[in-house]
Amino acid sequence: MKKPFILCCITLIAIAPVCFSQGKPAKAGKSAANESIVGDLEKSAWEAYKNKQVDAFKALMSKDYYGVYPEGMKTLDTELADMAQRAICAITRFQT
Repeated sequence: MKKPFILCCITLIAIAPVCFSQGKPAKAGKSAANESIVGDLEKSAWEAYKNKQVDAFKALMSKDYYGVYPEGMKTLDTELADMAQRAICAITRFQT
């Protein structure tokens, strides 16, 4: 009975510093600013895709970009190649 109790105490003492060393949550103001930046980047990427601006779209995407679609995955190169072939419907409202 003593051995499991001692092991439990040692484990608790070993894990306690991990709990206290966790980072603090981000401030609400900083999070709202980041959401605004991400939303603006998303809008500009969509506008570049919609207007078939390959260079602008490529500049906004990561080099290791992968798009996941029902028909399969696309790399950045295949996404750019498909951009010219896709017909984009009219978007009247963009909401993030």
